[in-house]
Amino acid sequence: MAGPAATDVPLFARRGQGACSRATRVDTYRAAVARAVELAGGVRTLSQRLRVPLADLMRWIQGEARPPRGMFLQIVDFIAEESRRGRLPPPQEKRKPGKPPGS
Repeated sequence: MAGPAATDVPLFARRGQGACSRATRVDTYRAAVARAVELAGGVRTLSQRLRVPLADLMRWIQGEARPPRGMFLQIVDFIAEESRRGRLPPPQEKRKPGKPPGS
């Protein structure tokens, strides 16, 4: 008996990928770490706050590695806490050149 027809298998399963590709997940980690650095006021400050070696933090920022799940959750908690406090403005919007803000 033959296996299921290709159309019976979800597209992501046929490609051998989950709901997200690895590249997307790494970018999410990088974005979270970069936002935390921004909110902390710098890489060294965040490194001290999270009690993580500066070298590890730099590898996460550069996308060479990703933080362990527990550390990633601490980073997300830090972002949420700092955002609630309203210490810094929201992340910078990427605008098209020559276009005024808010348009």
